[in-house]
Amino acid sequence: MQTVATARPLGASGARMLYNLADALYPELPRDLVPAAERRLLHEGLPAIRRVRLHLLWLEWEPILTLHARRRFWRLPLAERQAACARQRESRFAGMRRAWARLAARVEDALAEAAPSL
Repeated sequence: MQTVATARPLGASGARMLYNLADALYPELPRDLVPAAERRLLHEGLPAIRRVRLHLLWLEWEPILTLHARRRFWRLPLAERQAACARQRESRFAGMRRAWARLAARVEDALAEAAPSL
Protein backbone atom coordinates (compact mmCIF):
# COMPACT_ATOMS: atom_id res chain seq x y z
CA MET A 1 0.00 0.00 0.00
CA GLN A 2 1.33 3.39 -0.95
CA THR A 3 0.77 6.50 1.06
CA VAL A 4 0.09 9.70 -0.77
CA ALA A 5 1.66 12.85 0.62
CA THR A 6 -0.77 15.71 0.83
CA ALA A 7 0.24 19.34 0.71
CA ARG A 8 0.12 21.05 4.07
CA PRO A 9 -1.40 24.55 4.20
CA LEU A 10 1.61 26.11 5.89
CA GLY A 11 4.33 24.02 4.31
CA ALA A 12 7.58 23.15 6.05
CA SER A 13 8.88 26.71 6.33
CA GLY A 14 5.55 28.05 7.63
CA ALA A 15 5.37 25.29 10.23
CA ARG A 16 8.94 26.02 11.34
CA MET A 17 8.11 29.72 11.66
CA LEU A 18 4.94 29.00 13.63
CA TYR A 19 6.88 26.80 16.08
CA ASN A 20 9.54 29.49 16.53
CA LEU A 21 6.93 32.20 16.92
CA ALA A 22 5.16 30.18 19.61
CA ASP A 23 8.51 29.63 21.32
CA ALA A 24 9.19 33.38 21.31
CA LEU A 25 5.73 34.22 22.65
CA TYR A 26 5.34 31.39 25.17
CA PRO A 27 8.75 29.84 25.92
CA GLU A 28 7.42 27.96 28.95
CA LEU A 29 4.66 26.06 27.13
CA PRO A 30 5.07 22.83 25.16
CA ARG A 31 4.32 23.44 21.51
CA ASP A 32 2.68 21.01 19.13
CA LEU A 33 0.45 23.61 17.56
CA VAL A 34 0.98 23.22 13.82
CA PRO A 35 -1.57 20.41 13.28
CA ALA A 36 -4.23 22.43 15.12
CA ALA A 37 -3.35 25.61 13.21
CA GLU A 38 -3.44 23.77 9.87
CA ARG A 39 -6.84 22.22 10.64
CA ARG A 40 -8.24 25.65 11.39
CA LEU A 41 -6.66 27.14 8.25
CA LEU A 42 -8.12 24.39 6.06
CA HIS A 43 -11.52 25.18 7.51
CA GLU A 44 -11.13 28.93 6.87
CA GLY A 45 -10.08 28.55 3.25
CA LEU A 46 -7.45 29.66 0.79
CA PRO A 47 -7.50 33.44 1.50
CA ALA A 48 -6.74 32.79 5.18
CA ILE A 49 -3.93 30.39 4.26
CA ARG A 50 -2.39 32.98 1.96
CA ARG A 51 -2.62 35.74 4.58
CA VAL A 52 -0.99 33.62 7.29
CA ARG A 53 1.78 32.46 4.97
CA LEU A 54 2.45 36.06 3.93
CA HIS A 55 2.58 37.24 7.57
CA LEU A 56 4.92 34.40 8.49
CA LEU A 57 7.12 35.14 5.49
CA TRP A 58 7.38 38.80 6.49
CA LEU A 59 8.20 37.85 10.08
CA GLU A 60 10.86 35.40 8.87
CA TRP A 61 12.73 38.04 6.86
CA GLU A 62 11.98 41.11 9.04
CA PRO A 63 15.25 41.00 11.03
CA ILE A 64 17.30 41.06 7.80
CA LEU A 65 15.15 43.57 5.94
CA THR A 66 15.18 46.03 8.82
CA LEU A 67 18.92 45.51 9.39
CA HIS A 68 18.43 44.32 12.98
CA ALA A 69 20.17 40.98 12.37
CA ARG A 70 22.04 39.02 9.76
CA ARG A 71 19.90 35.91 10.13
CA ARG A 72 16.28 35.09 9.57
CA PHE A 73 13.81 34.95 12.47
CA TRP A 74 13.94 31.20 13.03
CA ARG A 75 17.76 31.24 13.23
CA LEU A 76 17.88 33.91 15.94
CA PRO A 77 18.35 33.22 19.65
CA LEU A 78 15.26 33.48 21.85
CA ALA A 79 15.98 37.01 23.11
CA GLU A 80 16.36 38.36 19.57
CA ARG A 81 13.19 36.57 18.42
CA GLN A 82 11.32 38.18 21.30
CA ALA A 83 12.74 41.57 20.30
CA ALA A 84 11.55 41.01 16.72
CA CYS A 85 8.09 40.17 18.07
CA ALA A 86 8.12 43.39 20.11
CA ARG A 87 9.05 45.39 17.00
CA GLN A 88 6.08 43.92 15.17
CA ARG A 89 3.72 44.48 18.09
CA GLU A 90 4.84 48.10 18.56
CA SER A 91 5.15 49.03 14.88
CA ARG A 92 4.16 52.54 13.93
CA PHE A 93 2.22 51.11 10.97
CA ALA A 94 -1.33 50.14 11.88
CA GLY A 95 -1.44 47.41 9.23
CA MET A 96 1.61 45.73 10.73
CA ARG A 97 0.13 45.91 14.23
CA ARG A 98 -3.14 44.38 12.99
CA ALA A 99 -1.29 41.62 11.13
CA TRP A 100 0.76 40.91 14.25
CA ALA A 101 -2.37 40.78 16.41
CA ARG A 102 -4.02 38.29 14.03
CA LEU A 103 -0.90 36.12 13.93
CA ALA A 104 -0.47 36.16 17.72
CA ALA A 105 -4.17 35.32 18.16
CA ARG A 106 -3.79 32.42 15.72
CA VAL A 107 -0.87 31.06 17.79
CA GLU A 108 -2.89 31.39 21.01
CA ASP A 109 -5.90 29.64 19.45
CA ALA A 110 -3.74 26.81 18.11
CA LEU A 111 -2.05 26.37 21.49
CA ALA A 112 -5.42 26.28 23.24
CA GLU A 113 -6.75 23.74 20.75
CA ALA A 114 -3.61 21.60 20.86
CA ALA A 115 -3.43 21.49 24.68
CA PRO A 116 -6.93 21.95 26.14
CA SER A 117 -5.75 21.00 29.64
CA LEU A 118 -3.55 24.13 29.99
